[in-house]
Amino acid sequence: MRRTTVGCSPATGAPLGTSEVDGVGRTITPLLSTLADERGFEREASRIVQSGIGASRSGRSPLSVVALKVCTGDVEPRPTPTPPPGRTSSIQPVEELAVSTCFELLRGADVGRIAVQLTDGGVDIFPVNFAVDGSTVLLRTAAGTKLASVAHEPVVAFEADHFDWYERTAWSVVVKGEASLVTDRNELFGLFNVDLNSWQSDLKPYFVRIVPHSTTGRRFQVHRRVEP
Repeated sequence: MRRTTVGCSPATGAPLGTSEVDGVGRTITPLLSTLADERGFEREASRIVQSGIGASRSGRSPLSVVALKVCTGDVEPRPTPTPPPGRTSSIQPVEELAVSTCFELLRGADVGRIAVQLTDGGVDIFPVNFAVDGSTVLLRTAAGTKLASVAHEPVVAFEADHFDWYERTAWSVVVKGEASLVTDRNELFGLFNVDLNSWQSDLKPYFVRIVPHSTTGRRFQVHRRVEP
């Protein structure tokens, strides 16, 4: 279906002649009355009438002139809306989180990701259940790649994040530090009181503690449409 611009020839799309435009002006009066709610059309029609362009000077009605300008694109564009005085934009800047806030957020999360250097020199990342113990991050694992990698190179990076569907905010916390296998018996005995359960049913008898060298976090509003 071909769309025809108001004030243009249906066959060629070119602007109509004066008499044709006058006819279009009479035909589309209800349409232009509706479009007058749009600032651009309202302002343009008012300017045309106030400048004296009408039937007495050009032989064209003001509405027909507006129709011709719509066809040729010679209509003043709508200005970009600006906030009222005293009101700022609703877009909030990214918030850099304090270390205490980072650990507070981590305490409410269940799953994070740990990045380790493999024994063959590569790098890998694993999802893990974790818990915050004081100012450290505690993991449970079984014998395997993660444990061997930590023994080979203890410097690791850990990350956790969360998106709030209702507040439309997101945060991310990154902990960089040194990971080590907990071997002290007294310390292990105390860890049984830590609420740290794995989502997997496999036995994970080893505790790994990450002592941070740096802890950083960011929180921000999400502005794109996100469907749950």
